[in-house]
Amino acid sequence: MAQEEERIRVKVGGNIQSNDFAAAAYRYPAFKESIIHYTTGGLAQGKLNYHQILGEMHFIDPKGDTLALDNLYLVKFVAIGETKFYYDPEKKGFGEEIADYKSVKLLLKQRFKPSDKEKGVAYDQYSNTSATRSYGTITVNGQMQRLSPNEYMVYAKMANYFITDQNNKFYPANKASVLKIFNKNKSVIEKFIKENQIDFQKEDDLKKLLSFCTQLV
Repeated sequence: MAQEEERIRVKVGGNIQSNDFAAAAYRYPAFKESIIHYTTGGLAQGKLNYHQILGEMHFIDPKGDTLALDNLYLVKFVAIGETKFYYDPEKKGFGEEIADYKSVKLLLKQRFKPSDKEKGVAYDQYSNTSATRSYGTITVNGQMQRLSPNEYMVYAKMANYFITDQNNKFYPANKASVLKIFNKNKSVIEKFIKENQIDFQKEDDLKKLLSFCTQLV
C-alpha cells in the first residue's frame, strides 16, 4: 500500500509548468547541479530536478528552457547533489535511493497522482466531489481537460518503497519480494520478520530487515 501524504490543487486550465505549481510538484525547490551516469560509462552534467507528477527528470538547457531527460534506457542513475535517482523502466518514474546495501538498494518513489476534483464554493472554500479516474485528465501539452471552469484537480503525494537487485530491477518492498531476492535464506528471514514485527510501510523497519538479509549472503 502506498502512503498518502500532502496534497496540491490545480485550477482547471492551469498549466502544470506554471511557477506556483512547479514549486510544489518538483522534488527540490530549485534545480541543482547534477551528474547523469550512463550505462556506457559516460557522464553528463547539468542542472536537474525531478517532477513528481510527470515522473520525469527535467534539466535546463543552455537556452534556459526546461526539458525532460530522454533515452532513459541508457541512464544508469542520476545524481542530484548527493542523492541518486534510478529509473524504473517498467512502471516509469524514478526511485530515490534511501540506502545502499551493495547487493540491494532501498528506494523511495514519490509521485503526485490525481486524487479528487474540488468544486469552488462560497468564500473560496472547496468541497470534494467524485474521484477523477473516469474524467478530468492531463493532456500531453499539460493542460487540464473535461472539467468545468470552477473546478480544481487535487493531486495526492504517494510514497512507495522499492528494492532493487544488482541488475537494478525494481521490486515492491514487501515480504514476497524480500523472500524472492534472498531465496536461499527464506526460513531465517521469515522468522526475523515475525519476531521483529516488520512493518513494510516503515522506512526504519525496511532498513533493519535489509541490513539483516544482506549479512546472510
